[in-house]
Amino acid sequence: MRYIDKSNRCAEFDEYVNNDSPSVWDEFKTDIKLKLHQHLFCSQQGLCIYCQQEVPEKKETEYRIRSHIEHIRPRSRPQYAHKFLNPVECNEIEDYFVYDIEGKIHPNSSKNQEDRTKAEYMISILDLNHSKLTDIRKEQYQLIIEQQEKGLDIEEFLNPHYDLLPAFYAMLKQLFL
Repeated sequence: MRYIDKSNRCAEFDEYVNNDSPSVWDEFKTDIKLKLHQHLFCSQQGLCIYCQQEVPEKKETEYRIRSHIEHIRPRSRPQYAHKFLNPVECNEIEDYFVYDIEGKIHPNSSKNQEDRTKAEYMISILDLNHSKLTDIRKEQYQLIIEQQEKGLDIEEFLNPHYDLLPAFYAMLKQLFL
C-alpha cells in the first residue's frame, strides 16, 4: 500500500451524488461510474490503492466497468475501524509494511506492537498474501532484476512523478531504491 492524496475529488461524481442521491451502487448511472473510475485511475497512477496491481484504464467508449471500486473503510466490519490503516489518511502507510523477494508482504518489525497489529490486520483482511498475488509480485521482482541486467535505470523507472506507475510500486521502491 501507499499513501494517496484524495484532496482532488471527482467533481462530477460528487455533483451527481448530491443531486440524485442514489442509495446503492447499482442505482448509479454507468457514465458516472466511468467518470469515477477514470478519476481514481489517474489519482492512483494506475494502481490499486491496496494491493498495487495495475488497474485497467477505462475509456469513454467502454460502458462495462469490470474493475471493482472498493470502499476505503470496510462497511462490513466497523468494529475494527481502530485497526484499519487508511491509505488516504496515513501519509507513512508504506512504513508499516516490508516486502520480501518471494512476493510476500509483512508487518514492519521496526514498528511498535500496535502498529504491527494494524499491519497484520490489513494484510489479513485484504488477503495481501494470497498465493496469486505473491506469485505476481515475485514475477515482477524477477522481471526488474532481468531488466536491470539489460540496463534498466531503476531510479528513472520508479520516478514517482510519472502519470502511471509500475505494478507493485511500493515493493519495488523498497527493494530497489
